[in-house]
Amino acid sequence: MIQENPLAQKIDYIIPGVPYYGIYNHKESASFLSTDKPAAIASVLEYWNPGKNNFQTIDQFFPNLVERKEFDKPRSWDEIKNFVNSQGNYVTEIEELIIDDLKKYVNPKTKTPVIITLAIDQNQPVNIPYYTMKVLIGIKESEQKLVFHDFWFGNNYELTYDEFNKLAEKTNPRFKNKYLVIQPKDINNKLKEINNASNTNSLDPKRTQLTNINSQMLLNYILGSAVLKYGLPSRMAIDYSEKVKNEASFESSFPPIFKTLLFFRLAQAYLALDDLDNALAAALKSVELNHDLDKPSGDWPGYEIAYNSASNKGQLSNSYRILGDVFNKRGAPEEAKYNYQKALEIYPENQLAQEGLQSIAEK
Repeated sequence: MIQENPLAQKIDYIIPGVPYYGIYNHKESASFLSTDKPAAIASVLEYWNPGKNNFQTIDQFFPNLVERKEFDKPRSWDEIKNFVNSQGNYVTEIEELIIDDLKKYVNPKTKTPVIITLAIDQNQPVNIPYYTMKVLIGIKESEQKLVFHDFWFGNNYELTYDEFNKLAEKTNPRFKNKYLVIQPKDINNKLKEINNASNTNSLDPKRTQLTNINSQMLLNYILGSAVLKYGLPSRMAIDYSEKVKNEASFESSFPPIFKTLLFFRLAQAYLALDDLDNALAAALKSVELNHDLDKPSGDWPGYEIAYNSASNKGQLSNSYRILGDVFNKRGAPEEAKYNYQKALEIYPENQLAQEGLQSIAEK
């Protein structure tokens, strides 16, 4: 590892050329990055070795609930380090750092982005154990701010030191103030390549208007999703989702993929409570919105769904699957069968849709 002492003067510096991957860049190969964790790892590996990384391999290293029946089991730091090292000639370390220490990596000479895991919200309930990976790309010491690429909140996302410290306080102690530092073994030559690259002086695009959508609305959406992901009471998921729906800017500014997923998750939560009327209404709304999700819409760039069949990159398989589940539970097997089959047309490996069809066949 290069060990640069923090510079004596204040640092106001953003590392150029670190790619952003997340909900505002979810196209082509990046569409395989289904959560914040693989997106953060891919961002740093692609910075050091552009065009030489398999995003699908990176994504599948991190279990998730996108279409699978398993919880998001956290990978240990050692597992992550070993995985990164298997992707190339890297040296990786987990370092416990305070804000001042970050200058030894984020500076014009060392140009090393680092990864941290943080709570999602300063008011995050202790029973929602969801912590996101962010890529630190800049320090604005004169403004007391840190600059991140954030899967949810976009590129060049700024947190004040105070906001950062409050999120750190909400973070699980085993992650708090611990940074994943990834550097190539041949870092001196790699830095020469980076310095000579034509895009050295260009930063990522400016944040769009969409990345400045109502932050509380987005936080409630994320927390509602996390409630279901971690098997917490469905009523909590409904409460968070209803708050999102009730925001004045929901219809005008919330991205299409989020609207579709919001109603899918509402249907899932109501179904768990055997509230079949509300489950049906939410599932039908999710299916109604479930089209052209990969296409631009205003300031929204579109969101491709990588694991779908080639002709269905802009549809969610699970919208039809949850509608099939609702009809199945209501005793309408033909309607359920139709929707399970639609789900499998979009994503043939949808296990829950397969099991739904099987349950109908066995009746």
